[in-house]
Amino acid sequence: MGIALEIHRVCREAVRHHGAGRIESVRVAVGELTAVEPELLRFAWEAVVAGGPHAGSELEVVWCRATQRCSRCGDVELTTSDVGLELESEGGEGRYRFACPFCGMTERRPANHRVVSILLATGVTYEIVPVGSPITEHEIARFVRELDQGDWFSELAATD
Repeated sequence: MGIALEIHRVCREAVRHHGAGRIESVRVAVGELTAVEPELLRFAWEAVVAGGPHAGSELEVVWCRATQRCSRCGDVELTTSDVGLELESEGGEGRYRFACPFCGMTERRPANHRVVSILLATGVTYEIVPVGSPITEHEIARFVRELDQGDWFSELAATD
């Protein structure tokens, strides 16, 4: 209902800006990851305009698939089943991920609290990931020492 009220408010302002008139029809684009159900939005619109000067006006909802950018393929269309959410164990943020439907490469993007809320509301699957501490200088030095010891590369190459 809140979305329909806001659309109505914006449309009334546009009518006032252009002079006297009446809202006949409104076209809005709704994305797959917005958690908006087009039929419910149309129903709410009818309730908002009922009995007023814009009664009988039509709300056309255009359904848009979610689009993301693959670093190899460019823009790709996704569904909610193509997107996963990695939530940090502390706080309400994380990353969302998707596998490009063309090349299969997994892309990850930061997801703030608002993005997390929207994705969860749309039914995107999620997993809780631990928040690790940053690597320390001591750990780096130990790793370098391990690399300098033995013939680890030959052993690794032989495991094919």
